Amino acid sequence: MKTGLEKLIQNAEKNEGEIYIVPGDVLVIPDGYIDTRTKFDIDAGIYSVKPVLFYNDHYWYVCPDCSELHWTEGTCKIQTGCCDDIDCMRHQYFDGEHFMIQRRPIFLDDGVS
Repeated sequence: MKTGLEKLIQNAEKNEGEIYIVPGDVLVIPDGYIDTRTKFDIDAGIYSVKPVLFYNDHYWYVCPDCSELHWTEGTCKIQTGCCDDIDCMRHQYFDGEHFMIQRRPIFLDDGVS
């Protein structure tokens, strides 16, 4: 596990957080993580994502768009955390014009089994 997720899990364990993953659920890749529990609903055109853990009043999840850890206070349909991140390649320039790439919302499924 990358240090970010490992440290987050340690903090959750020490401070009565809830951990929803088991070994093998989250894979480490060079640019972040892949949560193997994430599913894409073709009909709805939306990712269904399970939280990795609940800690400090936030649900933490692996973003299917940028492969990083993000947090949110609620569940159901949400915007991904990388929509707020200025370094996530959302801001693009083409022929001197500024474009913002629209990220798809996700469905954060709080039925964490």
